Amino acid sequence: MDASLHTSRRDALRNIKGLRPWAVGLRHRDETVDRRERADRAVSIDDAAQGRSIGPALIVAEARAVKARFTTLFAGGLVALACLGVAAAGPLEDGRAAYQRGDDATAMRLLRPLAEAGDAGAQTDLGWMYATGRGAPQDYAQALAWRRKAADQGDATAQFSLGIMYQEGQGAPQDFAQAAMWTRKAADQGHAGAQLSFGLMRRDGQGAPRDDVQAYMWFSLASRATDADIRIRGTENRDALAAKMTPAEIAQAQRMASEWKPTRWSRL
Repeated sequence: MDASLHTSRRDALRNIKGLRPWAVGLRHRDETVDRRERADRAVSIDDAAQGRSIGPALIVAEARAVKARFTTLFAGGLVALACLGVAAAGPLEDGRAAYQRGDDATAMRLLRPLAEAGDAGAQTDLGWMYATGRGAPQDYAQALAWRRKAADQGDATAQFSLGIMYQEGQGAPQDFAQAAMWTRKAADQGHAGAQLSFGLMRRDGQGAPRDDVQAYMWFSLASRATDADIRIRGTENRDALAAKMTPAEIAQAQRMASEWKPTRWSRL
């Protein structure tokens, strides 16, 4: 094992594993999922020590993104309904509410028809449920399929999740090029977790050519995240990388970061 690769992966794990695990499974009270997440983190630490893939730790960032999606969209929907004087929420909001209170069977019953009808949000939610074994037996192939449907419609959370699955070989053979492609799509839309992840990929040359200037730019963008943990990791990675770069490279990366704007997703 190349010593530099060993160190690179271990350092990358250190940067990602600090993301707090409260979002795994999306419910603080779900002790079973909490135990599973702690076990995943332990496996990830061992993997890093052995120089193997560090991708499982990124699931913590994914969980935070999905929890924010459920909570924000559900709460936002209730506020909108209240403002309009509407008494009942729609099936998407009802499905997410059921998920939040731990009624996984009802959540699956409500979300699946919406996903089958092409609702990208429901498809992303269903992908998460299959990936974590909520409301149905854990099935990575199903999780990948539903996330791909949502990702093809431009859902950034689904794109980020696909990147993790391809990185880990979950539901499909491990494919770093596919992982980088989907992570980049989410990063381009402003997904902070994807920006941090893609910065690591560009720094380490995993799935995309190694490029310190590009990595610095993506770390800089992640350092602006509203999520404190991602913001800290982005800043730490950016500053560590700067110590190995020339002033001209840093200036170029800073200019790219200042000029960056989120890109509207397109199939083309």
